[in-house]
Amino acid sequence: MINFSNAFKDELAPSVFQFMLDNAVFEDQRCVLTSVPEIMRHFKIGYNRACWMVERLMDEGIVSEIKVEDSMSYSKYELVNKYLVEMLRDFERVKEN
Repeated sequence: MINFSNAFKDELAPSVFQFMLDNAVFEDQRCVLTSVPEIMRHFKIGYNRACWMVERLMDEGIVSEIKVEDSMSYSKYELVNKYLVEMLRDFERVKEN
């Protein structure tokens, strides 16, 4: 079972997590999520608040940072919770049909 208690202390956090899932893309067998600047733009929030929410998801083991080779690129995040990855894959399959 996933413990979202720390991740969702901010009332906007569930919406941010849903936004990340809604914009997920499957690349190289990974479920790639959005970046912090995309969260900031979409929700019109500051960098610290957006980072705090993503860091809480990392602390809970739900997402992890993808190392970007280009130093000018923003970090993206990967969904690492296997249950959620499979749920998203199934959803994508249904959406395609």
